[in-house]
Amino acid sequence: QNGVKLSGQSWGAEHAPEIDASSSQSIEVIKGAGGVEYGTDAMGGIVSIQQASPNYDTTWSGKITTSYNTNQLGTATHARLEKGWKTSKNAQVSFQLGGTYKRFGDARAPKYVISNSGMLESNGFTALAYKKIFNNFQLESQSYYNFYLRKNGILAASHIGNIEDLENAISSNQPTIIEPWTYKISYPYQQTIHHTFKQEIHFNTSWAKYQLQYDAQIDQRQEFDLRRNGRSDIPVMDIDLLTHHLAAKIIKNIHKNTFKAGLELYLKNNHNTAGTGIRPIIPNYLEQNIALWMHQQMVYKKIELDAGARIEFQQYNISTFN
Repeated sequence: QNGVKLSGQSWGAEHAPEIDASSSQSIEVIKGAGGVEYGTDAMGGIVSIQQASPNYDTTWSGKITTSYNTNQLGTATHARLEKGWKTSKNAQVSFQLGGTYKRFGDARAPKYVISNSGMLESNGFTALAYKKIFNNFQLESQSYYNFYLRKNGILAASHIGNIEDLENAISSNQPTIIEPWTYKISYPYQQTIHHTFKQEIHFNTSWAKYQLQYDAQIDQRQEFDLRRNGRSDIPVMDIDLLTHHLAAKIIKNIHKNTFKAGLELYLKNNHNTAGTGIRPIIPNYLEQNIALWMHQQMVYKKIELDAGARIEFQQYNISTFN
């Protein structure tokens, strides 16, 4: 998203990326050898979402979009505002601000309510870009911050205490717990908060383009269950994942041929907050990653050659217990 490889909890099928699709300006699918730029886990291709590309138009512009869901009686509203300034003869500034708010109640089947299936999502972003043209090169700086919060209920009938409850739930023609429709999200539920910051600098010369990028992410995930003795407010899982990423890249274009190469450094720190009363599923760990990659695209008449290579070193320091 905006050139940042999202880093979050991805050990379960329900852990979708922390992305607000409503605020995307463009979506691109990159397949083939181009995946070497994004890691060894991206060989099958990636989805690149651009949320805030610089707009140096000097007039204020914006938009508001909204939608309504008749099943869950919910709304989703997105707003965006942007403007550019010309600060001098060869310099420009771009500013963007936007956000999305979604609120959905319980989903409904034809004959009953699917209790505790509501969702709340809040997202906001801001971007600032600066561009200046010098005699021999062009300098562009881009700063970006995104906040994402999502709280979604877990089907009330899926909470089981023993094998007998599980057998009854499977054999039932409808959920064993059906309550009146509501916007309220009760236990059990999941909550994710994700912060993303990026600083990028471009040097465009007549010979090649150079890019330097630093980005940081904080992914906070909590899962709450229906617990005895008034402990439901204490999460059964409380994980913080801090990610630092530093990258340098060169892009060289010769006619229709493009050569790219880059060096990347990753540092990830996963930490479980104490006091949940339950042994963590994912241990505390520190991951260090260094990678070097190259990508070449060549076009000759109707023949296109797309080749890439990546070498990567990963080291994990994992906290274990007996």
